[in-house]
Amino acid sequence: MANTKVVESSALSRPGDTRYVVIDEDTGKILDDADGYGYKTKQNAHRAYGYRSASPAVKKRREQIKKSVREWCAANKTVVNDLSDEAFYAAKDGESFDAENVKRYLRQNGIEMPFTAQEFLRYW
Repeated sequence: MANTKVVESSALSRPGDTRYVVIDEDTGKILDDADGYGYKTKQNAHRAYGYRSASPAVKKRREQIKKSVREWCAANKTVVNDLSDEAFYAAKDGESFDAENVKRYLRQNGIEMPFTAQEFLRYW
């Protein structure tokens, strides 16, 4: 992969609305500019470029995990409903609902998933 860097784009930025693009450090060529709009944060630019430039093997693995999560959710609707309720009440109380909450629920109920709690939350 090329040496990349996220920089502010003077062409896409406006006063009060800074935009960023991903460039090749060696050539200065723009590698990703969010389809001409630029990214609002450096972090978003890094994240999107990493996602877009992933190898076919990584993309295939993502799709396999996504399919596995969806199939598991369809087969385990009670668990999904319980986790949805927990997420709702956590949000209602101003708390976050993350992978640790999912792991705790699964441990308490003796349930195992064929993927990680983080993957579950990503594709649920």
